[in-house]
Amino acid sequence: MSIKMSHLTWAVSSSTHSVYYDDEVTPLTYDGVKRGYLDRVGNIVIDSKNDAVYPMTEFGTFVRNKGKLGFVNRKGQYLIAPGNYTLDNGLLDDVDGFVSLKDKENGKWGVFSMVDGAQVVDFAYDGVQFLGSQRLLLTKGDKNMLINQETGAFVAEFPASVKWMAFLLDDYTWCWNDKKEYAIVDRNGQVQYRATAGQIQDVKGFRNGLTPVKTKTGWGIMDHQGQWIVEPQYKDITMV
Repeated sequence: MSIKMSHLTWAVSSSTHSVYYDDEVTPLTYDGVKRGYLDRVGNIVIDSKNDAVYPMTEFGTFVRNKGKLGFVNRKGQYLIAPGNYTLDNGLLDDVDGFVSLKDKENGKWGVFSMVDGAQVVDFAYDGVQFLGSQRLLLTKGDKNMLINQETGAFVAEFPASVKWMAFLLDDYTWCWNDKKEYAIVDRNGQVQYRATAGQIQDVKGFRNGLTPVKTKTGWGIMDHQGQWIVEPQYKDITMV
């Protein structure tokens, strides 16, 4: 392979479409637009008289009215009944159809399905992070618990101080601590590779088992076992 450019774009083909962006799961935001929704024959599905109606997703949308927040499907039916919840700093996994909500009364996070409205994680956690690839990270005190999002089964435990990048659609991801000691972890929570402090300056998400990695000599491409596929020498690498 001959590479002459200082900026390398590494193309990876995939038949799977993802609505994840920038190696993170979509954050929940309200754009401040006053809106309602009609069906195709002009019937009101969600009334614009509500205090706030969020942008529509594939599954439905959130409605806030009189201090209560609920989730309504695309037919205007409540799946998550209005309650004392907040979306502030919440996350939306719109690939698998899950959302994190905070209970205003106890200040703890839980998780709901936007498919059937079921609460799949109780309001008992200090933080929730959707990692993609059916993995969920629940923070409680000084612990991060890696959970199988599909079954609810415990997978592995890590210190809460460890930061995680999302798996997205891959089987591997990066995590790191305050000392900038990086590690590659698989979906079972098993560490595949460790880097000492200062060895790695920055990383990007995995695509088909490969990841852009920055060292003091530039960006390169590494596999999930920490082996260099492209030696670090470039100003930047974007995998598409």
